Amino acid sequence: MVSQLKTKLVIYTVLTGLKEPPGNPLARLPAGAQSDLEIDFVCFTDHPELISPVWTVRVLPPSFVTGEKASRLPKALPHRFFPDHDYSLYIDNIVEFKRLPQSQDLQGQAPYLFKMFKHAGRPNLLKEAEAIVGLGFDDVESITRQLDHYSQYLELEHISPLSTCTVMLRQHHHPQVQRLGELWWEQILSFSKRDQMSFDFVRLMTRTQVSYLEGSTKDNDLVFDQANLGGSRILANFDDSRYAHVNGLVGASRQALRQHYRALPPTFEASLFYARRNSLLDYHAAMNKSSLGHLVSPRRGLSHFLEKTLAPLAGADAAALALGLQARANAPLDWTEQEIVRAVQAMAPLLSGHRFTQAVFDRVGFDGTAHPLTRIQTMDPLGLLMLFNMGADQADKLSVLLQGLRLLEQGLVILFSDANTDSHWFTPLLQSMAPQPLRLALKSMHSLHDLSGPILPASVHCIEWRLDTAPERQT
Repeated sequence: MVSQLKTKLVIYTVLTGLKEPPGNPLARLPAGAQSDLEIDFVCFTDHPELISPVWTVRVLPPSFVTGEKASRLPKALPHRFFPDHDYSLYIDNIVEFKRLPQSQDLQGQAPYLFKMFKHAGRPNLLKEAEAIVGLGFDDVESITRQLDHYSQYLELEHISPLSTCTVMLRQHHHPQVQRLGELWWEQILSFSKRDQMSFDFVRLMTRTQVSYLEGSTKDNDLVFDQANLGGSRILANFDDSRYAHVNGLVGASRQALRQHYRALPPTFEASLFYARRNSLLDYHAAMNKSSLGHLVSPRRGLSHFLEKTLAPLAGADAAALALGLQARANAPLDWTEQEIVRAVQAMAPLLSGHRFTQAVFDRVGFDGTAHPLTRIQTMDPLGLLMLFNMGADQADKLSVLLQGLRLLEQGLVILFSDANTDSHWFTPLLQSMAPQPLRLALKSMHSLHDLSGPILPASVHCIEWRLDTAPERQT
């Protein structure tokens, strides 16, 4: 009797940069687990001394591409590396199998095999981008530049569903699968190292049919859910510079820093402490074409300061009011109406629970009574008030405009101006809006502007208020 040849499948992973020890995808398989496929296990690495009881280790070819991007080459282009296998299954190094792949996993309705999971929590590319920035996995400029490029071809909200590139089962010699891989690799080289930022754009542009596996990486019959954060695993947001500074290792190589970190007892707190920190407000400013951050002219450079200042207000159920005067004709440093509108749009995502009302008034017609804010007297309690291009000359008119507004127990006023102004003119007005004394804390911030010198001193003022609820003293 002639035995039937088994179909060959290669299961492979990539491990570069000494970020973690090699995983064991078979560690939790039930005893006696078998497959009707002929399976090979291959791990690509830039570390020739890597040893594994499971993986056949292959050293990546020499490249001037950074390690994090070089690791995506076999992931995107398995047809270049596995000429003798018809099917390949890429898995991240930390993935562990519940069962071994079987021949039935290679079946499908599409003319070629391309299977993976949908993302368990994020619906589209915009949510992925925000998560990457928030986690510090890549910098704001790289992510927003990539999104800006993609927006020329597709509506960003429509780059959906979001695919998870943790497990990818492919018939990698099929021309359509190869075409996607080549263009995907091109995007990884051109933009973010985070491959999920480019995969679905390429999938849609090439009209590649992906058959999504049942469930998600967190709940399925093939692989276990794997925690991606904490422990001794060096994440994509590891801040080498901070680690070197804190541990007296300035000047040490990147490899030496990572070896030093991995030799320490693994803790979740350490992974958080050494994580790179981005400004989400810088991201939202760039996405809304707002000058609050460092990427959109006139680049006022306020995102980091404002993000920290606004953080205590997040989640409050309150009204937010943004009022401005139109820029003066001969005052290039004033906030334009477009800048004001976009600044509010950029800050809004950081202030969940706040309901925004905004208006920009003509300087000549502004008298504090004839205004379009018909709901201003019946607004919810005010938690945030932002004033643009306003100063002491407008105090009396603002007093009329804001009369009757109720203040939240605690909140914030932000005064945006040009330079060398103060906030003292507004504190009496704010006190007059409260039914009882306020405790106030004032802080000022310099800003930047493309048309100014090095800084605009004292151009942003924040007044934090808190209702004084202490009981009256008995006399």
